[in-house]
Amino acid sequence: MNSVDTELAKYGFKPEELTLDSIVGHFGFSPEYFAGSQMQPGDLVHVAMVGVISGASAFALKDILTKFHDGPSVDDSGTAKKIFGKIKDVLDHSNNPIDGPGFEAAKQMGANPIKWHRAMFGHDPLNMEGWAQYINAEGGTISGSFAYMKHLVADCFSSQGLPIPGHSYFRDELVKNFTSKQFSQYFTIKARDLAADALSSVYAAVTQKESTIGNRDYRKYQLAIANRLSSLAGIFATTGCINPVDVFLVGVHSARLFAFEMRVSHEIHCKIQVLYDEVQSLSKEPIYNYEEQYQLAKKIKIHREQLLFD
Repeated sequence: MNSVDTELAKYGFKPEELTLDSIVGHFGFSPEYFAGSQMQPGDLVHVAMVGVISGASAFALKDILTKFHDGPSVDDSGTAKKIFGKIKDVLDHSNNPIDGPGFEAAKQMGANPIKWHRAMFGHDPLNMEGWAQYINAEGGTISGSFAYMKHLVADCFSSQGLPIPGHSYFRDELVKNFTSKQFSQYFTIKARDLAADALSSVYAAVTQKESTIGNRDYRKYQLAIANRLSSLAGIFATTGCINPVDVFLVGVHSARLFAFEMRVSHEIHCKIQVLYDEVQSLSKEPIYNYEEQYQLAKKIKIHREQLLFD
């Protein structure tokens, strides 16, 4: 067996299998390799801390932020009562035009009106019913829209939370298949979870230095997904609730990563094809001999750094 045969055997190639695709596959022309660094062991520690911070923050803020919606408790100090009372007044939406219809709709469904009124009517920004009621009640599009958004923000501070956007198109299925507690745990947005996300995101930005990672670095997308999954797990561990915002962001970052990989894969393949064609053009005859193909493979391996895009 000659030296070329020996080298090919080391790489697991058979002469008839030494093609452009096999070269690409063997020498590591992958989006991960060309798109920058991978997550490091130290990243895993910081990702875990994101979950700890999110979970601890959500648990600690659970009772505090609900007072923005419900008002101060009898145990609060005088200063605390004033602060919580003023915030409640700012977010006040008593005598609003959507809670009443929600109560009636819940009664008709045989559901607990207090627990289900938000899901039954008017609290979905992706459905015009709430906008229309407020605009009509306020007598103007701008004033009505502002009052409606204030109502939705205020409900994020309630213990039950604000139902996720789009829920109104599945409200019958939600009432039939979930208890009010399950609905509150899995399908509502809570201010405490948003605040927990914000705190853990600040930690991640400082410790992981995300702003210094290039947009073409694979690690940037890995960290984004890992951080949101960790936050999701942390909040669920301490409160028993799923944060829909984290779920949404995991989907967004995963889609961005997929699009990034497809774009990088295409760029890499095009650059390899160009180099492959250039080497072939140096020969008077097409490269059919596997020894020449092996030499081509070595040349591509040596010059693979040229394939890194800017």
